[in-house]
Amino acid sequence: MMKNTFKMFSFLFVFALATTARAGIMIEPYLGYELGSEAKLESGGTNDGGKTSGLDLGLRVAYTLPVMVWIGLDYSMMSDGKFKGDSSANDGKMDRSNLYLDVGVDLPILARAWVGYGLMNSAKLKFDGGGSTTLKKGTNLKFGVGFTALPIVSLNLEYFMHDYKDYDSSTGASGSTSDIWSTHKENGLLLSVSAPFEF
Repeated sequence: MMKNTFKMFSFLFVFALATTARAGIMIEPYLGYELGSEAKLESGGTNDGGKTSGLDLGLRVAYTLPVMVWIGLDYSMMSDGKFKGDSSANDGKMDRSNLYLDVGVDLPILARAWVGYGLMNSAKLKFDGGGSTTLKKGTNLKFGVGFTALPIVSLNLEYFMHDYKDYDSSTGASGSTSDIWSTHKENGLLLSVSAPFEF
């Protein structure tokens, strides 16, 4: 009798999980602030890079699986972010756009985590003294964690790493970043607030 009762409750528990766990779509707009990314464009003892700060707008659209895992596209952009060059001649603004393929997991402890692989990334440095340089392609990764104790809202922290492959200059020059700089990467932190809606 006890054995049959246990089997019945086990069946009901598994049935309940199967009927409530379902796949769906997640749409997650977010607003973030770069806490200070650093671009290193080094050649010899000279660094043409600098530090960037500014607001990011983004949108993630993902497919959620029944096992707390989600996968989707993540697009973000920054317009006229402040760029403080290691040389004052490089001071100016930065425009950046990123497209990532994200894979994440929503943990049962009011937290979440994800990793993103860059599909399309570019950063345009617009110098106060005139001219601009666009960095693009290459290997781009990011890692994020979120705190979801608040209703609807997620507080997030991301660390990103960009290793640019190509460049274009307003002077007409273009080519591989390794032709100019021995180091051509950008790392930084993004603090954001988002609202993940699931359908």
